[in-house]
Amino acid sequence: MAGATAGLRFALALRCFRGGDLEGAEALAGQCLEFDPDHADALHLLGVIALRRGDAGKAVRWLKQAVAAAPDDAGKRTDLGAALQAGRAPEQAVEAYRAALALDPTQTEAANGLGVVLGALGRATEAVEQFREVLDRRSDHPGAHVNLGNVLLGTGDLHGAEAHYRAALAVEPASREAQVNLGLVLWRAGRLDDALDAYRSAIGAGHDSPDLRCSIGRILVEKAAFAEAAAIYRAVLDSHPDHYPTLVAAGDLAAAESRMEDADEFYRRAAAIKPSDGLKLKTALRLPAVYASAEALHEARRRLEENIAALATVGLSIADPVAEVGITNFRAAYHGLDDRPLQEAIARLYLKACPSLAYVAPHCRDRAGSGREPRPVRVGLVSTKWREYAVTWYLRGILEHLPRSDLTVELINVGGGAVWAPLAAAVDDVVEVPRQLDQARTAIAARELDVLVYPEIGMTALTYFLAFARLAPVQCVTWGHPVTTGVPTMDYFLSSDAAEPDDGQCYYSERLVRLPGLTTCYARPDMPPPHSRADLGLDERATLYCYPHALFKLHPDFDAVLHGILDEDRTARIVMFSDPGGAIADGLKARWGSSAAVDGDRITFLAMRPFEDFLAILQASDVILDAFPFAGGNTTYQALGIGTPLVSLRGKTLAGRTATMLFERAGLEELLADSPEAYVAIAIRLGRDAAYRDAMRGRILDAASFFFEDRLCVDGWARFLLAAGRGTG
Repeated sequence: MAGATAGLRFALALRCFRGGDLEGAEALAGQCLEFDPDHADALHLLGVIALRRGDAGKAVRWLKQAVAAAPDDAGKRTDLGAALQAGRAPEQAVEAYRAALALDPTQTEAANGLGVVLGALGRATEAVEQFREVLDRRSDHPGAHVNLGNVLLGTGDLHGAEAHYRAALAVEPASREAQVNLGLVLWRAGRLDDALDAYRSAIGAGHDSPDLRCSIGRILVEKAAFAEAAAIYRAVLDSHPDHYPTLVAAGDLAAAESRMEDADEFYRRAAAIKPSDGLKLKTALRLPAVYASAEALHEARRRLEENIAALATVGLSIADPVAEVGITNFRAAYHGLDDRPLQEAIARLYLKACPSLAYVAPHCRDRAGSGREPRPVRVGLVSTKWREYAVTWYLRGILEHLPRSDLTVELINVGGGAVWAPLAAAVDDVVEVPRQLDQARTAIAARELDVLVYPEIGMTALTYFLAFARLAPVQCVTWGHPVTTGVPTMDYFLSSDAAEPDDGQCYYSERLVRLPGLTTCYARPDMPPPHSRADLGLDERATLYCYPHALFKLHPDFDAVLHGILDEDRTARIVMFSDPGGAIADGLKARWGSSAAVDGDRITFLAMRPFEDFLAILQASDVILDAFPFAGGNTTYQALGIGTPLVSLRGKTLAGRTATMLFERAGLEELLADSPEAYVAIAIRLGRDAAYRDAMRGRILDAASFFFEDRLCVDGWARFLLAAGRGTG
C-alpha cells in the first residue's frame, strides 16, 4: 500500500514539475518520501528542482541520495555531475560524469557536461575530444557545437570556433550563446563589420543586454566611429547608470579623445561601484592627446611621475593587467623627454603588483642550451597587429630579404587577426596564439624560440605585458614605437647607428644595438597618378604646407613653426589630417584660439583619405612639414618617395631622427634645421621660391637609392639574429 501511495504521489509530483509548478512538485515529492524514503525518482526530482532554483548545495545532497538509491541509473549520475559543476566542485563533477558514461556510453548530456567541466579546468585537449565524441554520435547537438566552439575560442583557434558556432546556429538559430560568441570570435579575428552584424543579429533575436551594447561600442571605437560609440555608451548608461563595463569603456573613449575631465568622471563612477587597483593605474597613467600649452604638458608629465611614485608605495594587486588596466604609457613618448626613468618606474610597479608577469618559459630556464642539436636559429616576431600599417611596411623589406640558410622565421599572431599577405609570404610560418595573456605566454613558450623580436612595444597593452615574460633566451624590441620599454626582460633594442645620437645608449634600459645602414629596408612607394588640387579639394592658389602626421604629435613647441610660416608667407595654407571624430583637432583649434599665436583659419583639416589620395595630396603640396620632437617615420619615406621637399628639425633621439638619418646619408642636410627659427626659414624658402623647390624635388628623387631598399640594414639584422641565437653575440 505504501509503495502504491508513494508511486501515486510521485506521478502527481512529476505532472506538476512538467507543468512548471515547482512548489507543488516539491511538496508532492516530499510526501512521496514519507511513504518511501529511498524512492530514487523522488529524490532525483527534488535534486533537479533545487538545481533549477539555483541551490546547487541542496541539489547535490538530494542527487547523491538518488544515486545511492539507484546506483546503476546513468541519468541520475549525469544530473549529479551538473549539480556538482554548478556547486563549483569540478573534479567531483568529472567523476560523476565519467561514472554515468561508464554505465551508458551513449549518455550525450553526460559527455557534453564532462567536456564543459574539462574545459573549465583548463584541460582543453580532453574537452575537445569529449565534444567531438558527442558530435560523432549526434552531429546536430547545438550545445556540443557551442561548447566546442567555446573551448576552441579559449585556445585561440578562431576558425574552428567560428565553424562550430555557425553549426550550432544552423540547428538552433535563436541560440543566444552561439550568436554572442560568434560576434566575439569575429571581433578577435579583426573582422569588425562581421562582428557588429553578429551582435546586432543577437539583439534582433531578442538577446539585447547592456553587455552586448557595450561590446558593440568597443568595436565601433576600434573602427574609429567614436561619435557612434559614445552615443551607444550614453544610451546604456541612461538605462543602466551603474553598468560597470560601460562606465570603464566610456572613460577609455573620453581619454582617447583627450576629454580628460569626462574620463575622470566615468572612472570615478566605476570605482564607486567596484574599486580596483586596475582602475587606479588606468587613472594614474592616462595622459591627454593635446595640451593647451607647453606648461600644461610639463604639468601633466610631473603629475604622471608623482602618481607612479605614490602608487609604488601602495600594495597594489592585479591578476590580469591587460583586462584590468588595458592601456600603456604610449602618449608620454610624444613629450620629447627622456622616457627611460619613467618607463623603468612603471615596469617596476607592474612587476610588484602582478608578479606572474615574470613568467619564464621552460626552455629558458637553462640559458646555456647545453646539448642542443645543431639547427637553424629559430626567430619569432610577435604582435597583435600584422595587418597592413606603418610597422608592417617597415618590416616587409627586412623579412623578404632576410637569408634563410641558418634562420627560420615565424610570425606569432596574437589573437588571430588578419595578417598582411606579403608578410605571411615572407616568413616560414604564421603561428596563431590566443589573445589571453596567460594562454599567449604558454603558447609562445611552446615554440621554444631562440630569439623573440617585438616590432613594437607600447602601442597595445597585450604585447607590452607579454614583454615582461621570458619567452626566449634572447628578446629584442625595435623601432615600431621608438622608445625604451623599461622592461627588464628586454635584452636588446635594435636600431641603426645612423639613426642614433652618440649618447643613444643612455635613453634605453635595453642594450642598444646600432646596426649598419638605415633602420629599415623600405620599398619605394609607387608614384600616384596626377591629380589636380581641385580634384583633391585643395586650394589652387595657396602655397600648401602639408603636415601629414597624426595630430597627437603636434607638440605645443611646434606652434611657433606654424605661427612663423603663416606670418611670413601670406599665401600659406597649412593642411593637416583630422583625427577620427575630430576631438584632437578641436582641442588644437581651442589651443590656437586661446593663445592667438596661430591663425587657425588658415589651417585646413582634411578627413583621412584612401592611401592613393593621401600620396596625391603629398605630391600636390609645396612643402612637407616634419613633426618634432617626435618626428615622422613612415610618412617621411612616403613623402621622399614622391619627391616633395620635406623640412625637419635635427632630432636628439631615435624618435626624432628618421629624416636626420636619411638627409645626412643623401647629402641633403640643407633641409635639416637646428632650431625652430631655422626650420621656418627653410620652409619659407621652399614655399616662396618655386625654382629652388623644383630643384630640391629633383635632388630628392635622384637620391632615392639612399632612402630605399637598404640591404645593409638586412645584413645587419641577419648577423645579429644568428649571433644572438647561437649565443655568440
